[in-house]
Amino acid sequence: MVVLWPLLLLSPFSLPGIALAIFLLLAAELCEAGYLYKQRSRLLDVHGLVPVGSREIQ
Repeated sequence: MVVLWPLLLLSPFSLPGIALAIFLLLAAELCEAGYLYKQRSRLLDVHGLVPVGSREIQ
């Protein structure tokens, strides 16, 4: 995201500020989703799959 910022500022066409804000927000959400997916996969590899309805973890 940060790498794209200078490219967006140097672009010959102008973008409204709200469009840029929405783009950055969606990019941040995508990065967060990828990070959480990676962490969940790592935890499942270590601890195994636990059913969603399970109250206790053995």
